[in-house]
Amino acid sequence: MGLTLWEYLEDEHAGKFPYSVLRTLQRRVKHWKATQGLDKAVIFRQSVPAGQQGLSDFSHLAAEIIIQGEVFIHLLCQFWLAYSGWRYVQITLGAESYSVLADGLQSALFHAGGSPIEHGTDSLSATFNNSVEEQKLTQSYEVL
Repeated sequence: MGLTLWEYLEDEHAGKFPYSVLRTLQRRVKHWKATQGLDKAVIFRQSVPAGQQGLSDFSHLAAEIIIQGEVFIHLLCQFWLAYSGWRYVQITLGAESYSVLADGLQSALFHAGGSPIEHGTDSLSATFNNSVEEQKLTQSYEVL
């Protein structure tokens, strides 16, 4: 960009700007781009080895489903492998709970034919009401 500017100045004002100005133009253009130029996309690449990590979560469909005039209230219990992107989805009635997660996870691992080294999910805070229930849930999850 600095060279383009210098060439333009040379064309428009021949001999007024010596070649030694080029380096100054390059430095100033670089500084301008860094402080005033377009934002650069920031990407944090993640590298997860095959078989390392599986993830589970609950989600709602964006579209409403109506069966015989009644709204079908449900959640999707999803499991996916981070490396391959392989996914298993199970429809569940009701709310998020440990038992629904356990059932969905066991079904997913059966269909996957194995288990990743790590399994992650959100906190599932909707499944307990107090610290005693949270402790029981944590112990049950570790056993699972």
